[in-house]
Amino acid sequence: MTKQNSSKLILLSGILSTSLYAETTLCYKENVSSISQIQTLKLDGAYCDGKKTIADMKTDLWEVSDIKTTMTNDKYNFVYIFKKDTITEDMIENKINKVLLSKEIVKKEDKPLTKKEKLSLGKNIYTKDCSSCHGVEANQRIFNSDKLTNLPEYTFFQKMNEYRFGTDSSLNASRMNEASKFLENTDIENIYEYIQTLKKN
Repeated sequence: MTKQNSSKLILLSGILSTSLYAETTLCYKENVSSISQIQTLKLDGAYCDGKKTIADMKTDLWEVSDIKTTMTNDKYNFVYIFKKDTITEDMIENKINKVLLSKEIVKKEDKPLTKKEKLSLGKNIYTKDCSSCHGVEANQRIFNSDKLTNLPEYTFFQKMNEYRFGTDSSLNASRMNEASKFLENTDIENIYEYIQTLKKN
């Protein structure tokens, strides 16, 4: 990402975060080595300001509205659009309960998931939500799409996020939006890792 583009992101993030209702903000991170790294990195941009991770933003009652990814010199660049709805007391209570529950779950997990555990989670989601269309071995093409086993990680991640946030207009977009809208980045990573195990040598 060029310096000019970085400057545009900083300016845009400021405009978004200071809009009339301050309900939208843009955060970004450049030169990330792998997709899984983005979960733990502090994002740049207005509200994030190099101090907030994705999890921190969710704790502060922001929801991910869209994600854009690009690649420069084999490094990932991420742009996150966060939105905050008009808050009611019920919404605050629900959010607090959700955050407390997620912290309890994290507390119980003394160590990161093993590769075997991640593959198992990916397999469960793929089998339940994906295999009926894409095939048990992820090699069935839908309309003119590529086989999932042929997709590079970057393309898979980008397409899944377009489906998640409703920014794709292809023939299978509505079906894919239903299948992916509740997925987290980690779910997408786990699904992709599982699909890699289905490749034929």
